[in-house]
Amino acid sequence: MQCNRKTAVLASMGFGGILAFYAATTDAPETPLAGRAARGTGDIINSTVEALGPTGAAVAFLMLGAVMAVISAALCPSSRQRR
Repeated sequence: MQCNRKTAVLASMGFGGILAFYAATTDAPETPLAGRAARGTGDIINSTVEALGPTGAAVAFLMLGAVMAVISAALCPSSRQRR
């Protein structure tokens, strides 16, 4: 299986950005109609917001995305061929 470094980094940063957006703007879904994964993610987001505040949680999630991007870039080989 091949890994695209640019896609992996962008997906990691996007994931952190989406979590930061939810943390900064609205409560995450916790309704019974939401799936189990959405409720679990909502619990994580809401508990982080309670602990750090909306701005602190948004910054923490952006940092999480950046760390995930660095790890993804380290694990995926470069698209350039070495000679």
